Amino acid sequence: RCLPPGFARRARAVSVLSGCLAAQRRVYMLLLSASSPAGALASLRLITFDLDDTLWPTGPVVRAANAKLASALGADEDDLQARLKDARSAGGPKPSYSEARIIAVESFLLERDPSGSRRAEAEGFFEMWLAERHAAAGRLLFEGAAEAVAAVRRDHPAAVLAAVTNGRGDPLAMPALAACFDFSVSAEDGGIYPERKPAAAPF
Repeated sequence: RCLPPGFARRARAVSVLSGCLAAQRRVYMLLLSASSPAGALASLRLITFDLDDTLWPTGPVVRAANAKLASALGADEDDLQARLKDARSAGGPKPSYSEARIIAVESFLLERDPSGSRRAEAEGFFEMWLAERHAAAGRLLFEGAAEAVAAVRRDHPAAVLAAVTNGRGDPLAMPALAACFDFSVSAEDGGIYPERKPAAAPF
């Protein structure tokens, strides 16, 4: 009711196209054309971006992080993924993907050395995985993605720019994007999980 003329049409276009890798260029051009202060979106106070398969390709990014984790552990990637799936399918409340990855690494470490708790060590390996996920996302940004976000930031200095994602990407951990975003929300965060987009909780 209070949206500027044409906003619903533009927002719908971004939502539909952002999940299609072949359409990324058109999405960024749409954002750039909409970012002019003279345009229909000039009065926006909050702008949120999806991340995975919108600013970078999720599959290659996660595979790079998985490969680094497996190499650091001296483990087989397929074995770690099977352990993660087992953790997610075990009885009781389903853990988040982040927690399931820690459980998977911990089970591998305990199998190799069952002498005591390996939780802290597993959490350290998870942080390494997460750092590589951010680094890989930075390396694999879609062409024009960083420029489009920067243009929106520049042309809407009064708006809050946020990332809202179901995954673990965080633009604040990525040099090419950090200056553009005010905050980032993940559906994996405590207080939000197990709710995920399109549920209201992450927003």
